[in-house]
Amino acid sequence: MAQLLDYRSSVNSNTSGYPFTPLSTNEAAPTFLGGIGLIVNGATNIRVNLWGTEGLISHSRGPSTIRFFITRNSSPITNFTPGNVIFRADHVLPAGVSGVQVVTINAADSNPAPGPVPQQINYSLFAVAFDGNPVVIRNGPEVFTGLAVTG
Repeated sequence: MAQLLDYRSSVNSNTSGYPFTPLSTNEAAPTFLGGIGLIVNGATNIRVNLWGTEGLISHSRGPSTIRFFITRNSSPITNFTPGNVIFRADHVLPAGVSGVQVVTINAADSNPAPGPVPQQINYSLFAVAFDGNPVVIRNGPEVFTGLAVTG
């Protein structure tokens, strides 16, 4: 039977309308959306479930592709480190759709190594908009959550 080790959430916005800033269009420097540190205290056979929700508004004339990344143990947690990517997923925002589109992603990690902070595994969520000249606005909700178990 699994034993809960830790459960954390990074909530930047729990409602629509905030932070109302554009996503990066540079894949080498995606926008940081949230970070969590899961305390594992030397446990083994660790399994982690991660999920994130992001409300987006597209002001592009055509469809916009949003690429989400989850990294493990980037240091500091807000820095995107391409070699630490454990999950990547693309979502297409169709052209001509008005209003907030809420996108949710889900990822898993098995037997991760603790990172720069002893007894802790850090995860970060990033996103970038691309395809032509996209203008995609972070409009909330914006939440990143993780759960670690052993056993």
